[in-house]
Order: sequence, then structure tokens, then C-alpha cells
Amino acid sequence: MDIFKKKIGVSEVLEILNIGMPEFFELCKTGRLTVYNSLGKKLVDKDSCEKTKEYTLEQIIKFVRAGEMVFYPAMAKKVLTEEEIKIEAQMIYNAMPLNTLIIPDGRVDFDFSLPDWPSKQTQKKFAKALSFKCKKSDVLNLLEDIKRAKGADDFVKNLVLHPVNDNEISFQAGQKKVTFTLDRLGKEQKIALKKILDDPEHIYSLGPASKEQVKKYYRRKDRLKQLSEKFIDFVNNEFDARIPTNYFLFELRREEGTGKYKPIFKIAGSRDCEKEIEKLRKKPQSELIKELKKALEIKDFTYDEEYITGRINALKEQGMQKGDLNKLFRSTLIKGEVISLFAEHPPDVE
Repeated sequence: MDIFKKKIGVSEVLEILNIGMPEFFELCKTGRLTVYNSLGKKLVDKDSCEKTKEYTLEQIIKFVRAGEMVFYPAMAKKVLTEEEIKIEAQMIYNAMPLNTLIIPDGRVDFDFSLPDWPSKQTQKKFAKALSFKCKKSDVLNLLEDIKRAKGADDFVKNLVLHPVNDNEISFQAGQKKVTFTLDRLGKEQKIALKKILDDPEHIYSLGPASKEQVKKYYRRKDRLKQLSEKFIDFVNNEFDARIPTNYFLFELRREEGTGKYKPIFKIAGSRDCEKEIEKLRKKPQSELIKELKKALEIKDFTYDEEYITGRINALKEQGMQKGDLNKLFRSTLIKGEVISLFAEHPPDVE
């Protein structure tokens, strides 16, 4: 990347950020990337533009006076008084929809919206976007955000949500577990959470993004974004985590179907947890010991209790005695934090 360039071509941006065109369009749509067309004009997303009526009331009055526009067809044959002209113009103006974009001076509008399904129109948009350029400082800032997000991935993947009752859940990171009351959520967010917890695979479906269902589709997506924001704010405060505010706690599962999302974090008692336990049973003892040692050496909440106990139980099932576990991990135990995991045979920790 040329350090003296102030703008970067889209192909280079995709390579630097390691993203595809759909992710690029999302960044442009949310305003996180400043984009210019091939003529150097700054682009603005159509949906972010305010809308107005095609004509002003004053213009319509002139059209009515000149006989070029009327509200009631019968009025076209009549010589209108000035008062009637104003009444006709006002009715036309009131009925006129807000469908004309207000584009800021010096900018060009572009539609960065994408349908949920591939189309020829989408491919045309992608091809045109390859001629665009982006502000280099935006790209570098995003690169830093992506690095921070990758650091958050390990934390989130080991974060566990425990359903408690109809008004409470809890989050667990490492040995720490904190209650989250559902009073913190709005009605729409509660609906999204209930659907996730009730589904056997914890899938949240946005439904079809057809023309008839598109409003419901985006409303459901907004619910999920709001739920993610609420959870991130809570987890960052309670666990001193550094999950970026724009991080999304749910991943799109295309293999499950259109508009299907699943939490990146774990949900206690889920089928995924059961599958993980089965995998641990089949792991070689040497690999389990290596993973457990690493987990016990780290003095933060990267590894949760399920991660540690799962490996301890797997070792026990493979025939390792509690006394052997004590000797093996005595030097790596964190005093006062994981002794409870060996409660039946507590290790001697100095």
C-alpha cells in the first residue's frame, strides 16, 4: 500500500480488510467508509438522503395558473380565480409523495442496499463499485477495528449464556458468572431472545426477504442488532471486556437457509455443548492435558468453567485418577479461582 496515497481502490481495500463485496457494501451503507466514484465525486447512500416533494407549492401554483396541472380534471376546462388556483395547487401539493432525494452539493447518490439473494442487479452493482476509491484513513481505522474484533472473537466464543428463568439469564466468562435481568431489554429484543432460546439449534430466522416480507425481515434484523448491542454493553462492563461496540454477536449461517443467524457465544445445555462433550471424549489424553494446562495458566476469563471442567471430566472418563490430576496441575493452578473444580480432591496450592 502506497503510504502517500490518500485514496485506495476498492480491489485493494477488499484485500487489505480481507472482506468480500457484500461486507464492503455494508461498510459503505453504514458510513464507515468514505467512497468516491471514478470522477472523484463523494458518494452518499440513497437511504441516508432526506426526501422531499418533486415540486414546491410555489412551482405548482405556476403550473396550475398556466393550465399545466390540476387536481380535479373538471377544473381543466374552467378559468380559475386566483383563490381557486391556490386551492388546487395546495391539494396537488398535499397528495404529492416524498420521493425526490435531497443530495448534498458536490455528492452523487448510490444505492448500497443489497437483497438477501443473489441477482444480476447485484452483480452489476459490484462491477461498478470496482471503479470506486475509498478514503485511506477510513480503511486504516477499519483495519485496526478488525484486529480488535479478532481479539474479541476468542472471548465471545468462550462466553456462555445460561438460561435461568423467565426474567433472568446469566453470562459466564471463566469463573465469573453474572445475572442479567430481562428488564434491561425492550419488548422487541425480548422476542428475539425468546426465539433464540426456544429453537433447538438456537437459530434466529429473519424470514424471507421478498418484496411482501421485506419490512418484517429488516425489523427482525434490527431486533438482533439491538440485542447484540445490549449484551456487549453489559459484558464489557461486568467482565472488563473490550468487545468493540460495532461487533455483532450473531453469525449468518447460510448453510441453514436464507436469513438464519446463530449466536457466536455458547448457550448452556444446547446441542452444540453436547456435541462438544462427545468430541472431548474422543480426544487423545495428551491433547486434553495440553489444552487444560494452557487454560489454567491464563489468569483472565478467556476460558470458561465449561471449557475446563469438560476436559477434566474427559480425562477422568479416560481413567485418570483425581490424585494424578492434582499432581499434574498443582503448579499451574490459580490460587482461589479454580480449586472448586477439584472440590472432590482439592490440590495443595501454596
